[in-house]
Amino acid sequence: MSSERFDKLIKKNLESVRPEYQPPAWDRFSKKLPAVGFFPWVQQYGGWALAAMMLAGWFTTLYTLRENQELIRQLSNQPGRNMAYENNAGRGSVQTDQVTKTNKSVALTDTVYIVKKTIIEHRHFYDSPPDGRNRFAENGKDPDRKISTNTPVFTSDSNSEINDIHEEKETLLTKTSEAENHREADKNTFLEKGSIAHNTESGTNTEADTTEKVTDEDRFNMLLDSNRVIQAYNYKVLAALVDSLSAKKTAAPVIKPKRPPFKLSSLQPRLGMESLLSLHSYGIGPVVEFFPAENLGISLGIQASTLEAENHKALRDYNSATGKFFLVQYRSYLPSKFDRIEDISIKTSVVSLPISLKYYIPLKKNISIFVQSGTSLDLSAYQQVDFESYLNNSKRRNTFETDAKPNFFHNLMFGAGVQYKKSRILAQLSPFYVYDFRNIVNTPSGSNLGLRASLWLNLFK
Repeated sequence: MSSERFDKLIKKNLESVRPEYQPPAWDRFSKKLPAVGFFPWVQQYGGWALAAMMLAGWFTTLYTLRENQELIRQLSNQPGRNMAYENNAGRGSVQTDQVTKTNKSVALTDTVYIVKKTIIEHRHFYDSPPDGRNRFAENGKDPDRKISTNTPVFTSDSNSEINDIHEEKETLLTKTSEAENHREADKNTFLEKGSIAHNTESGTNTEADTTEKVTDEDRFNMLLDSNRVIQAYNYKVLAALVDSLSAKKTAAPVIKPKRPPFKLSSLQPRLGMESLLSLHSYGIGPVVEFFPAENLGISLGIQASTLEAENHKALRDYNSATGKFFLVQYRSYLPSKFDRIEDISIKTSVVSLPISLKYYIPLKKNISIFVQSGTSLDLSAYQQVDFESYLNNSKRRNTFETDAKPNFFHNLMFGAGVQYKKSRILAQLSPFYVYDFRNIVNTPSGSNLGLRASLWLNLFK
C-alpha cells in the first residue's frame, strides 16, 4: 500500500470517528508521521552534519589566516642588506648621502674596525753660519717638517656611530699632536737657520756665507729620538681610539616599553539594530559588536522575539501535542466551573541574549562577506493563553498571561552573509540555520532556517 493511499484511509477513518476535526488538525498530525527515503536521516542528523561542515570551514579559514600572518611576519623580520658606507676621497669623511638603508627592522651584526695610519716625515737641513745654533722653533712650529696621517676607514652598521667615532678620533689626534710637538720642541735642539743661498732664475748660484754642516752622529741621534717620539705617539693614539670604541660598544640598558593605556577605539565598536525572521518566530533588538582582532568580531545584544502561536481545538489536542495536561498546568487560571474547554491558543514571547562570532573576508572596498556561529540564550519567557469555556451551553472567552520557565541554553546557530559599508553606516544580510536540541517553553523542539537583517553605525571613524 502506498503512503498516499495510507494517508487517505487514515484521514477517512479519523473523519468518520471525529467528523468535527478540521484540516489544520490533520496537518499537524501528518507532520508526526515518519518520512520516507533520505529525509528521516536528514531530520535526525542533518543539523549536526551542517554544523560540523560549517565549523570545519570556519577553523580552516582561521588556520589559513594564521599561516598568512606568520608568513608576513617572517618576511618583515628577514634581515636585508647591511648599510653601505663609502669614504669620500676628496674630504676623507663619511657622507650621509652614501648610506643605503634597507629596512627599519634590519638585524644588527658584529662590527669589525680596521685602523690604518701612514706617517710620512719630510726633513730638510740647510747650511747655517758657524756661530749659529739652529733649533726647532718653539711651540712645535717647523715649516720644513711635515707629518701627515691618513684618516682611518671604518665600516659600521650605524651612521651616527661612525660620525661620533670620527669626530672623537680627530679630537684625540689634534690634542696628542699638540702635546708631542711641545715635547719634541723641548727635547730636540738643532742649529738655527742662517742665511740660505738661493738659486737665481738663470740657474747661476749666488754667493753664500761660510757654513758649518751637521755631522753624521748628530743626524743619527736626531733620527733615533724622532722615531721614539713617533712610536710613543702612535701607541697613545691607538690606545685612546680603542678605549673610545669600547665605550661606544657598551650595551645601553634596555628600557621596557610602557604598555599603552586602553582605548575603546582600539576595539572598533559599532552599534546596531538587528531583526530576524524564521519559520516559527520573528524578533528585533539592539546589538553591539567589538573587534578584538582584525576581521574578527564578537557581537551580543538583547532581542525580544515572538514564537508562532499554538492552536489546539480541544484539551485532547493540547495534551497529545505537548505531553502535558492543560488542566494541571494552568489550574490557578481556569474558571471554577466549566463543562468543556475548546479553541486553545498559546502565544509565547521570549527575551534572549544572542551571541555570535563573525569572521569578515573583504572582497572590495565597501563589500565584505562573513561567516558566523553562535547561540541565543533565553533570559525570560512569557505566555499569553486564550481559550473558550462552556458552562450549561453558555460560551465564555478567557485570557490570561503567565511567566514560563525558559531553557537558558537550547540551540546553536550557524550562518553566512554579506556586508555593505558606506562611510560609517553598514548594512548586513545573512541567512542562518538554528539547531534546537531542547524544547522552547512548551513548544516542540525542532530546527529551522531564518534570515537576519541588521543596520550598524561605527562609533569611531
